[in-house]
Amino acid sequence: DKRKDFDDIILMYGTNNPDNVLFKYELLGFYDRDDITYHYSVDRDDEGIWKQYVGVVTGLFDRAALYPSQTCAVLCGPPIMYRFVLEKLLKLGFPKEHIYMSLERMMKCGVGKCGHCAFGDKYCCIEGPVFPFTEIENLKEAI
Repeated sequence: DKRKDFDDIILMYGTNNPDNVLFKYELLGFYDRDDITYHYSVDRDDEGIWKQYVGVVTGLFDRAALYPSQTCAVLCGPPIMYRFVLEKLLKLGFPKEHIYMSLERMMKCGVGKCGHCAFGDKYCCIEGPVFPFTEIENLKEAI
């Protein structure tokens, strides 16, 4: 555990509805921690059971104390989300060098031979799956 090596950690988690929350029990574990700030959202709550923010995940950015020049953003999610989250981060003043993205690709061989996970000149299985935004921002296949 290297938690003490870092200042504030803010977790923002969004999904489309309460039934689709992944890692539900692991996320509930953050309620007992006082060293991590967490914000959860769902896009829709048709049954009215969600007790936190209802709206897209970028709506959570206004609920957190973010200091772009001192903060790294690490994104993990569906590709459609990246476009909107990146737009919001850049609008807030996050330096591109402070943004990292997990690009989940279906991998087959896992050693860069089959090319199944390739985009541009990058191989997700070898060089990723986490990439600095500055390395992939001009690769349309990546985002």
